[in-house]
Amino acid sequence: MTLNELKRYRSYCSELREIKHELNGGVSEESSIWLLYRKNELECRTKTIERFVESIPDYKVYRAIKMYCIESIGEGEKVPDWEDVAFRIGDGCTEGAIKQRVSRYLKKN
Repeated sequence: MTLNELKRYRSYCSELREIKHELNGGVSEESSIWLLYRKNELECRTKTIERFVESIPDYKVYRAIKMYCIESIGEGEKVPDWEDVAFRIGDGCTEGAIKQRVSRYLKKN
């Protein structure tokens, strides 16, 4: 799994919400078929990412990826950068150190 794949998680979730809303609003049969296909595809992708993240044994890497890629962001909040992640993790780690640790983990796995 790459960082770019992980970073798509939020957009997948957003698209899933939109599709569910459209399906509940009533759409044509042709649109429904395509929306159901896309919904299934997005659910598979999000589950794959969730399983990958949950399987990370290194707690610091796990927390960093959760904060940077997975956790939902409220309206008006910015997507966290590595500086935000390092600050929230605490323990004196720098943004460069946490980014490097995540990068090494992803390359290895």
